[in-house]
Amino acid sequence: MKPSFLRFAFWPVPYRKAWDRAFQTTEDIFGDSGPAAHLSGGSRRTLLYALGTYLGFLKSNASQVFGLTPPQIVTADLAREYSQALEPSHRLQSVGIRLRGLRHACRSMYPNENWDFLLRIASRYQHAGVKRHRFALDIAEISAESIRQLDRLRLLPPTKLLSLEYRDWLIVALVCEMPLRRRNIAQIMIDKHLRRSGTRWSLFFEGSETKNHEPIEGPLPIYLSDLIDDYLARWRPLIPGASKHAGLWASSKGVPIKAGKVFEIVKLRTGHPPHEFRKGAGSFHARHGDVAIAKDLLAHADQRTTEMHYVERDTFRAARKLQEVLRRQRERAAPSSSP
Repeated sequence: MKPSFLRFAFWPVPYRKAWDRAFQTTEDIFGDSGPAAHLSGGSRRTLLYALGTYLGFLKSNASQVFGLTPPQIVTADLAREYSQALEPSHRLQSVGIRLRGLRHACRSMYPNENWDFLLRIASRYQHAGVKRHRFALDIAEISAESIRQLDRLRLLPPTKLLSLEYRDWLIVALVCEMPLRRRNIAQIMIDKHLRRSGTRWSLFFEGSETKNHEPIEGPLPIYLSDLIDDYLARWRPLIPGASKHAGLWASSKGVPIKAGKVFEIVKLRTGHPPHEFRKGAGSFHARHGDVAIAKDLLAHADQRTTEMHYVERDTFRAARKLQEVLRRQRERAAPSSSP
């Protein structure tokens, strides 16, 4: 049975207390904050989901240990059983990511315990699921496909339904060129995050709007700027309620789309979740010996994050380097016009 998430209100009291201590903050300069107090809201939700899903698994499959003191309920044997329960509904790499999240949550709540066994199990799953040297080519192919679909749509009379399809493929094209986190993709506002600079559009995010509190700046290539111009002029106005807000990606509900919808769109159109595009772009630069460029393209504050998970702070140079590679690969993939 697929493990189900157990909401925080239904966790046993000792677990809830340990969680609250881990994230406790204090304004007293002599006081001690919890070991996880520095984490962003998004990271806290990730850890909450990781531990909540594990507790849901225990409640349904190992109720005899559910009431034990918290460090005793996360063992190597139970972690393996939990991993096997995840396998039917998750990729192997995703299982590894879930286990890393569980380890992070446990370390935050019980920093004096040794949780390295979770890291070992997680690494085995992630190594087993790696598809080596594949995704950089996939990004070029998906980028070319998004342009073909957008060119096809531009030849048709705009309708509401086609406008939504145009929006979807434009999001895919953007993800290929500038692999942002889905939350940032969803929050793009016209003239705030998306700004005209000469003949092209550029994206700007303040540090307060990003996961690691680092600002993001990046130019978009001319061809993508032209497609955005076409979207704003012909397609976006046909989406109901689009004129009432400044969100770039209008939804049929009269409001901008949310991060979850970005995930659905990219997965539906390409077969890959948005985060794999970040891994693909990072892996390309890492394989070519320039982890520093990968770090800035992915807007990581620490290069070790790039090296750990994705194997120019000049984001413009990093984005342009990836865009140039994609442009050359699209040109090679285009059918020749000669007889």
